[in-house]
Amino acid sequence: MFKQILRLSISYFVLVFLAGTVLGSLRVPFLQPYLGLRYAELLEMPLMMVAIWQAAQFTMWEIVEDQNSTWSFIAPIMIGLLALLWLMASELATTALISGFWNVFTVYFYERDYIAGPIYGLALLIFAAMPLAIRLRQKPDDQDWKWTIDADAKVGEQDEYCDT
Repeated sequence: MFKQILRLSISYFVLVFLAGTVLGSLRVPFLQPYLGLRYAELLEMPLMMVAIWQAAQFTMWEIVEDQNSTWSFIAPIMIGLLALLWLMASELATTALISGFWNVFTVYFYERDYIAGPIYGLALLIFAAMPLAIRLRQKPDDQDWKWTIDADAKVGEQDEYCDT
């Protein structure tokens, strides 16, 4: 079970990290010169919340089949905390490479904007808690929350759940 938790935490981290890399690479050259650092980061934050939510849903698809009540509660917590550990380690390592090893904590924690910084900290807490929130929302017998793609369906066909 721990191998599955480790694999899922890494996949959750990678999905969110890639989304942050893409959004950050758009934010820095295009938004930051015009809006400033604070407003560009605050504008990016809702998009990151959507990316965190989607990545957590995608990650929790893999673990929904496990019906063991103890692991169904502990596994999402461990996935979120391990993914937070991977994210913090990668961000601190990147900051250390850019600003120098001895300044890493000063640059990463103390030189943040006083409005965007705490919101970023809250986003990190949400990032760690989102797998548990998704798991608590899932119902073991309900499979409608999963996205399915029917390759044989024709465009314009009526679904049995569609009212039109």
